[in-house]
Amino acid sequence: MVEVLSPGCPFPAKIELCVWEALDPDCPSDYHVHTSHTDGAAGVKEMARAAVSRRMVKILFSEHVRHQSEYFSSFFSEVRALRLSELNAYVGVETKILDFEGSLDCSPQIASFCDSIIGSVHSLPRDGEKKASQWSQLNVENAVQIEFQLALAIVKRSKAHILGHPMGMVIKNFNINPTEELYKLACACSENDKAFEINAHYCLDPSSLIDIVKKSHCKVSLGSDAHATSQIGDAWYRFTSRRLQIS
Repeated sequence: MVEVLSPGCPFPAKIELCVWEALDPDCPSDYHVHTSHTDGAAGVKEMARAAVSRRMVKILFSEHVRHQSEYFSSFFSEVRALRLSELNAYVGVETKILDFEGSLDCSPQIASFCDSIIGSVHSLPRDGEKKASQWSQLNVENAVQIEFQLALAIVKRSKAHILGHPMGMVIKNFNINPTEELYKLACACSENDKAFEINAHYCLDPSSLIDIVKKSHCKVSLGSDAHATSQIGDAWYRFTSRRLQIS
């Protein structure tokens, strides 16, 4: 039986994560990229070429993973085989939180090959009394509380380096902007040396999100959550243009 990634301290990330004010405008990055190894529309090479064409300098291939995933070896080999002088490509995963203790749906073996790990809230937790199978079946208050506690477990207890799309399930299913919870999570990231992802697909108000990460002084990770070549760099261009406007 393959183990999941138990709670604990993460290994040092091999990607550069910094606070909002320290983002280098000459070093565009996209630290959330998917490929056809899971639910993306294009392969590793196609996504890498698209990153170069959109002037990215660094990308993290953060493929969806579960602890029993079998594709990872070929995915890892393809990313490591890339030879693009204009692009630094890193191997990572996006894995879901399983419980309120900080367990991640990733095997320790897969984690050992990663340059960085994104921990995200996707499905409802496996433990506790489960009366709903989908987020949309919950009322807003319960959904906010459950997602917030799961996200807090990623930040405080898991071996992830990045909190992926914070409060994204609530934003997606209820079309609300839970600024209080987002700020608390950003502060927790600052206190626990984790990065708060600024995600292009799960944001209703870019200006308020930028204000949150600036006030909390947390590290940030710009992630397009790209599933197609046309989406590479979306977060960088969407958010850094606002950085210039309000800094």
